[in-house]
Amino acid sequence: MDYFSSDQHFGHFNIIKHCKRPFSSVEEMDYVLLENINKLVQPNDRLAIVGDFAWWRCSPEQLKAYRDAIRCKNVYLVIGNHDQKCLKHLRDLFVKTDYIMEVDSYTSSGEKVSLVLCHYAMRTFNKMHYGTKNIFGHSHGTLPDDPNLLSMDVGVDNIAKLL
Repeated sequence: MDYFSSDQHFGHFNIIKHCKRPFSSVEEMDYVLLENINKLVQPNDRLAIVGDFAWWRCSPEQLKAYRDAIRCKNVYLVIGNHDQKCLKHLRDLFVKTDYIMEVDSYTSSGEKVSLVLCHYAMRTFNKMHYGTKNIFGHSHGTLPDDPNLLSMDVGVDNIAKLL
């Protein structure tokens, strides 16, 4: 099974205030986000973090600890703006890291779907005229929903809007 998420911002205290996350500490936020990932994603699934995995000021040891806490073995990182400054420490922690990834996935009914993963929402992208969809983060649920666009915000701050 494939899963997509973004904007965890592990180790980033100010994201709690900026995004009105319901946590009293960064430790509580990190714990809850990691627990939620591990409840859903199994070790042999594929998880794509579509940017901003952790706060760029985290130490290499902290970054590794966050990645090691995710039980899924097949974790991909689409590079986000907060990943840039610590990218040299992140690259070896993931199966693959890149700024844009084109992947095929399957719906729960087994239908193949092609996806373009980018931290930023895209108005145009490869093969969109063939039904390819854009999976993005970065906006923390603030972009207006447009049913005509083939895109989805998979950021953790948008989850309430998806339910």
